Amino acid sequence: MIPDRPSTEALITGKVFMDEIGAFFPVSVTLRGDEFGAVLMMRPGDLGHRTTGPYTPDRPPTDATNWAQLRTGFGMAGRFPRFRVDASGMWPRIHVELLGTAVRGLIVMPEEVTAESVNAPYLGEWQEQVSSSVRIALDWIAGWLTACHHRAGGTEPSIDLDLAYRPDDDYETRLAADRRAGAGTHPAGTRGP
Repeated sequence: MIPDRPSTEALITGKVFMDEIGAFFPVSVTLRGDEFGAVLMMRPGDLGHRTTGPYTPDRPPTDATNWAQLRTGFGMAGRFPRFRVDASGMWPRIHVELLGTAVRGLIVMPEEVTAESVNAPYLGEWQEQVSSSVRIALDWIAGWLTACHHRAGGTEPSIDLDLAYRPDDDYETRLAADRRAGAGTHPAGTRGP
């Protein structure tokens, strides 16, 4: 632990930032001392009319640029965000920095995120609920750090935290077994899927 870089404030600010930027799918979340970073996947309809690359200085991604401009000047997590749109690839990426903090975000387009890139078992509607679950977990961790500091005293704790999706080779096998097990548990007079 690095005592001069406490994590609790960065964790709380990062969690509020994730809440206020939008209910985006968290591809990964990283905390290193007081530096918080999140890679978030924008939902397909959030940009409205979509453009596709490759982009050039004469043909920027107006959808992403407009999205960022609409949010410029409005506070997030008690700070003002600075946006930078990266248009060097097929899909735009939106970099977000909360001024005066070490909280950063990278918003990527859904086309850039595949099941393989996030090691998720499959992509689908479950992603809509993950954002809330991750924020609840970050709240719990921040509360735990605060309680530890309150009880132990001394310097505020500094931690490293990585939240990412890991490959699960047995996922499909367990899913099939769960479906088979669930097929026989329907109440009388009803049918399973």
